[in-house]
Amino acid sequence: MIDDLKGRKLTESLGMNYIGTLGLLKIAKDREIIREVRPLIENFLEGGYYLDMRLIEKFLEDLGEI
Repeated sequence: MIDDLKGRKLTESLGMNYIGTLGLLKIAKDREIIREVRPLIENFLEGGYYLDMRLIEKFLEDLGEI
């Protein structure tokens, strides 16, 4: 799991797969490990973690949380 752009580029150059934070949250919800991702995303944002708001809205919409 990685969200850093430099790390993603390095991972790609090595031919490896990666998954970001939102992807991991989706997997956790799909597997019923968590019920909602929205509260977790809100906590990330409050803690200073950067996520694109348009991406978050689309992501939450796709998961049925908007």
